[in-house]
Amino acid sequence: MLEALWGFHNLPYQRAERLLRNNLSPDQRRQYGNHRFFDVTGGATGHCYRIHHGYQLNVELLGIHAAQLQILCFAPDGTLPVPDIMLAQKIALELFEDDILSVANIVIVDPRLGLPARGLRIWR
Repeated sequence: MLEALWGFHNLPYQRAERLLRNNLSPDQRRQYGNHRFFDVTGGATGHCYRIHHGYQLNVELLGIHAAQLQILCFAPDGTLPVPDIMLAQKIALELFEDDILSVANIVIVDPRLGLPARGLRIWR
């Protein structure tokens, strides 16, 4: 009985995970399978972003040698499974990068430490 309930409640997550994987390139699928993140190229700037499995503060702007430069926080409205949020973030960065950058909360990372720099948060 408990297994049936678990499966029922887990169904939206499983469907979202399948949808996400079906919309990733082979390289992105491999990254996601191995590390629970994948890289996306911004449609306007060509910058590289890394989307981690998560629903907030899970998008990084990467620099040279995949150095973390900024952490971005943006997500669709509503209560969604994490893979649906990640797919929305991927599509948004590929198609509407300028719009996302104008509304996202951004944490600037100190490149020497790989940690958020003090006083350099940009909350919108």
